[in-house]
Amino acid sequence: MLLKQLVLHNIRSYVHQVIDFPQGSVLLQGDIGSGKSTVLLAIAFALFGADTDHLSGQSILRSGKNDGFVQLTLNIDSQEVTIYRALKKNRGSIAQLNGFILKNGTKTEGMPIELKAAVLQMLGYPLMLASKKKNFMYSYTVYCPQEEMKFILGDDKELRLDIIRKIFGIDKYSAIRNNAGILLRELRFRHRDQQTKSQGLIVKKTAYEERRKSIEHLVLQDKQLQPRLNYLRGSYAQCRLELVAKEKEWKECIEKKRQRDVFQEQLRLQKEVAIQQEKKQGRLEAHLREHQSLMHEDVEQQLREKDGELQSLVTTQHTLVQRRFVVDKQVAELEKNIGEGRRDVAQLDIQSKHLVQQIQQKQLLQQESEFVREELEKNQLARVEFEHNEKSARAMVDRIAHLSLCPTCFQEVPTEHKTKFHAEQHSVMSVAADKQNELAAVVSQVRLKMNEVQDKLRVIAEHEEQLRRIQRDIELAALFNKHFDERRAQLTMLQEEKIQIAGAQRKFNPIDIDSLREQVIKLRNKKEQIALLKKSAQELDELRREHLHTQQKINLLTQEISVGNEELLKQLEEQRFSLQQSQDKLHHEERELSLQSVRLMAERRALEQQLSTLEEELKIMEQAAQVAEQLSGLCGWLDEFLIPLMDVMERKVMLRIHLEFNEPFQKWYGMLVADESMTARIDDSFSPVVEQNGYDIDVSYLSGGERTSAALAYRLALNKVVHDVVHSIKTRDILILDEPTDGFSSEQLDRMRDVLQQLNIAQIIIVSHEQKMESFVEHVLHVGKENGMSKIMP
Repeated sequence: MLLKQLVLHNIRSYVHQVIDFPQGSVLLQGDIGSGKSTVLLAIAFALFGADTDHLSGQSILRSGKNDGFVQLTLNIDSQEVTIYRALKKNRGSIAQLNGFILKNGTKTEGMPIELKAAVLQMLGYPLMLASKKKNFMYSYTVYCPQEEMKFILGDDKELRLDIIRKIFGIDKYSAIRNNAGILLRELRFRHRDQQTKSQGLIVKKTAYEERRKSIEHLVLQDKQLQPRLNYLRGSYAQCRLELVAKEKEWKECIEKKRQRDVFQEQLRLQKEVAIQQEKKQGRLEAHLREHQSLMHEDVEQQLREKDGELQSLVTTQHTLVQRRFVVDKQVAELEKNIGEGRRDVAQLDIQSKHLVQQIQQKQLLQQESEFVREELEKNQLARVEFEHNEKSARAMVDRIAHLSLCPTCFQEVPTEHKTKFHAEQHSVMSVAADKQNELAAVVSQVRLKMNEVQDKLRVIAEHEEQLRRIQRDIELAALFNKHFDERRAQLTMLQEEKIQIAGAQRKFNPIDIDSLREQVIKLRNKKEQIALLKKSAQELDELRREHLHTQQKINLLTQEISVGNEELLKQLEEQRFSLQQSQDKLHHEERELSLQSVRLMAERRALEQQLSTLEEELKIMEQAAQVAEQLSGLCGWLDEFLIPLMDVMERKVMLRIHLEFNEPFQKWYGMLVADESMTARIDDSFSPVVEQNGYDIDVSYLSGGERTSAALAYRLALNKVVHDVVHSIKTRDILILDEPTDGFSSEQLDRMRDVLQQLNIAQIIIVSHEQKMESFVEHVLHVGKENGMSKIMP
């Protein structure tokens, strides 16, 4: 991984800054508090987000701002990747917004945790770090904040070993060992539980065999009972079928006797109905003979002719009256609207022509306005340029006044050079001030002229608005005159139609409509009488058919009444009684045997249920015994093989890392502390141990430079071992050091140059306020702060 560019917007002391990172060694140089460490925190925020206690949204967003962002461009595996993260203040809290990753021209948006997982995957870090607040891989391989540099020299050995295990992935052995111990305790508890469940297995088997034999004895008894029971059931079923057949014959005979009584009553009623039908038939025949002549008249045709004539006369008269009313109303409305008369537009045409002549000057005034505006902008730009020259000259005078050494050659600046430079700059400031006064007067005159032209243009704009109103009035007047002419023509047509309607009404002769209406009423009454006669004829035909049907029913009922057999009914009752007694006897015997069979079945089912329960209990106890045996073997494997194996593997891996760690630590410490009496090494707990003349020295008694040397050597050695052991990570080409020379003497700073030359890392970014470090690196970025805002100085 190599850094290429970093963009900061409203991040801590930065308002907006773009920083380009070249390859090689790069120094971020500046005073304390100038904003150097902010650059490193912004890089960490772009990669992993603000989800830690040391890197939160409140600590990153610039005070007083509501939003900010960081955009980091880097190179991973020869591919350019851009990461964008943003912050927003909302109701007093600061939250991370969704960002994106741009890779090979493909933009992938995501939530903060999704971006973090994607970056971990690109860098080859374990994905489980996505849910962790502390990223030890990044802290001990790329960037460790200044306040954490000397933490590795502390006294908490267990915490240091735990961090080492997490960095190299060795904590998995401890996790396996602990999980195996937990599993072993659980398995032993389950083993005891399964042993308890399998107790009494032999007693259960004996009870199971006893109940199985009892069930076999009951099955044998039931088989011996079934033939007799089946015979009785068959005989009972046969007897029942015969009884049902006899009962059916008996019921049919009873039903016939009952029907004979019913038929006699029906015969009497039908004879009465036939008498009534004959009387009604005689009355209808007499009524039809009386009005037979009326049936032959063509009343329907006469009624249609008279009714059509009446409707035509009434409709014609009503239509003329309605049309006369409508025409009179339309004529009155048109005469009222026409009374206003036509409108005159000649005066409006004269006003329109006068305004057009005045508006023709608009184009000349617009050209004059554009010319005056360009002249005004030209003079204002010249004024701003002279003002900038005056400020630049004053700034140079202030800077030279406090300058003792030349920033280029580091030689003392003579007083004569300062005096001559001051005179030259004062001359520049004087000329710039005079030019500003002259341009101010010219700008004032041009603005007056500009105001005059704008006043004229406003008057022309008013004339244009007045012309539009007059043209709209002319169009409305023309439209009104057009409608006036159309109404006059329509009035003439309606007056002619009114005369025609009056003539038609005069030609309409008075006709006796009432007489015609009485004729229509008489014809309708005749029509209704004819309809009633036809209905009576139909009723007579229907009555004749009903009478014939009634006679047929009387004949049938007479035949049914003659049928009857009292002797057959008596025989059927005797046979039915005999079969009923045989059925009751067979039913009693079958019931006794069925109860005996049910008792045997109940005893068998109870025993089978007990047998099933015993079988389930035996199955559970046998499974428990088998599981107890398996758990016993698994507990032995965990206790005697797996847990000791994890201890051995952890010790061997830790020993290998210790050997690879100790050598570079001794090398870097020896280069930084050029004292032959002092040596350093790494003990079994990965704690740095410093010896002087063969005696161990407590780290708390070391000087500031010696403590920093030990911490830096530990950090560089850890960086090398991590990249040598964990081959998947892709940060071996970059190293970030935050104030690595804190407390160094001048000689130690010189030795730092040799350390940087031997690191052999493609990109090293160093944060320091030591000016001497500038000569150790290939590139220097000066960080300064003005008015509370940090920026990269040119």
